Amino acid sequence: MATAASTGEFSIAGMSEFLDALNQLDYTKQKKVLMKAVREGAEPIRIEAGNRAPRGETGNLSESQMVTAAGQDSDINEVSVKIGPEIDAFYGLFQELGTAFAPAQSFLLPAFEDKLGEAQELIGQILWNEIVKATR
Repeated sequence: MATAASTGEFSIAGMSEFLDALNQLDYTKQKKVLMKAVREGAEPIRIEAGNRAPRGETGNLSESQMVTAAGQDSDINEVSVKIGPEIDAFYGLFQELGTAFAPAQSFLLPAFEDKLGEAQELIGQILWNEIVKATR
């Protein structure tokens, strides 16, 4: 069972067993498994953010949502994921947070809140499947 904090961090029941299985893999495979899981797991949030993004004349903001993931060199078991507009749609930040002249039209946070459970489930499934596949 997964529980989420407001920062998007979450814990999973059975984490020690999972980490034991993950640690049976060499470093390169561990990183590959974790990166695949978080990238694919973030997709429901990315898609929802695109669906919720304000649509202007071009529709660029809604179509520019992307996922980036990075492992931490200091801890193989720590991975960061960023979901948001590509650099060409930097103005999405202003849409999300608002400015002194325009109110916020938040789309990232609601997408995150709405799809977090689905993303967690997907990450868990992918992690387990990839670990099983890598240990065969």
